[in-house]
Amino acid sequence: MLQDLAIHLRTMQLYAHHCHGVCKGATFFEDHSFFGDSYKELDGDYDSIAERIVHLGGDDLINPLQILEGVKIGLMDAPMEAKDSKIFFAYMYKQEKRLAQIIEQVCQAPSASQGLKNLVADIADRSEVRCYRQGQRIK
Repeated sequence: MLQDLAIHLRTMQLYAHHCHGVCKGATFFEDHSFFGDSYKELDGDYDSIAERIVHLGGDDLINPLQILEGVKIGLMDAPMEAKDSKIFFAYMYKQEKRLAQIIEQVCQAPSASQGLKNLVADIADRSEVRCYRQGQRIK
């Protein structure tokens, strides 16, 4: 489960970084700033989860080739180009909802410590803020 969370966070981070570089249009500055903040935040979340995996003895679960393979699969249906950044926001919104599902599974695992639950709760808090902002942008 933690590997799924790490893969999903890395997928979201790389996609947000991509969107940061290719967004354009009348809302360029706002969109560019949002995606820039998002990819930096998601990179920190990924790093925290990867460190927790190692701490829990799962070094083999953060093999970069496995993570990249998961990211590749995760980005298969992602829009890479758009005339309007709303398409990027809509895709990210969908990924935030998937993130919430993964976090819920992690928290419900019998082996989840209080510290792990607190860590993923912090990630969920940041995700909810991004979700709100994405929802406002795609209206």
